[in-house]
Amino acid sequence: FYNILKTVNFPKDMDDTYYFNHRVKANIPYTALSYKFYNTIKLWWLIVLANNINNPVQFVKPGTTLKIIKPDIVPLILSSIKDQLK
Repeated sequence: FYNILKTVNFPKDMDDTYYFNHRVKANIPYTALSYKFYNTIKLWWLIVLANNINNPVQFVKPGTTLKIIKPDIVPLILSSIKDQLK
């Protein structure tokens, strides 16, 4: 997963139709946020990439607002990544 953090980039001016904002209420790991929004802990890296997070090991601090890629957009992103790896 750490290799993907170096190779996949989201534009800083990402179209807001692709994400929604979520304000974190308590210290929480990215894996828990991934499970909350995507029903899997494996997509934590999408949250990290969408928010230009440098240290995904640290918990998200309360009060932080994060961009969360909409669940219906995730398959398009994953498909695009797979196509680029071919």
